[in-house]
Amino acid sequence: MICAAPATANSLTAMRAATWAVRHDAGRVFANAAFQLAFCAGRDLTQRSAVLAAADRAGLDTAELDQALDDPELKGALRTHTDAAIAEGVYGVPTFDAAGLLWLGNHQLEAAAAYHQASSAPAGGGG
Repeated sequence: MICAAPATANSLTAMRAATWAVRHDAGRVFANAAFQLAFCAGRDLTQRSAVLAAADRAGLDTAELDQALDDPELKGALRTHTDAAIAEGVYGVPTFDAAGLLWLGNHQLEAAAAYHQASSAPAGGGG
């Protein structure tokens, strides 16, 4: 794993882009492309050019996204989503929801996945 920017980096542009991508039914493909660029290629997602490169990899219209990133309506939409997340108990990123329980931090990913799998297992264990 490559970390191009410090963990406390300003991810505002990337989060606006993710909000925009969700509106275009491409949130997951954008996130995958962005994380590939950040953690495999070492690109800095605090940089607008890297965010646009992720959108390009995801097959999105980068010119449209570039304009949208400064749109007050998109900024407001991200604020609304952020406020809703805070109201649900999210206080940092990454936060994972595994079977209704929130897990904060990428160091919690394996535990969250195991909890989710155990919570999803059919009762009785078979046999």
